[in-house]
Amino acid sequence: TLLVASDFDGTLSQIVDHPSMAVPHEEGLRALGCLGLAPQTYAAIVSGRAVNDLRERTQAPKGVFLIGG
Repeated sequence: TLLVASDFDGTLSQIVDHPSMAVPHEEGLRALGCLGLAPQTYAAIVSGRAVNDLRERTQAPKGVFLIGG
């Protein structure tokens, strides 16, 4: 079993002056979505942000878990 976890700020999005301006890179989200659907593979976005904020910002693809602070 494989777990692929990625941070949001500075990894799936650029570092910005105001957290509310962070926008995810679509390619990164697509890649995590593909990984999350692969056999015996889990994908997650991990952040100090609230899970609701991550959900709204990322519209996480099916198979991608959100873990927030």
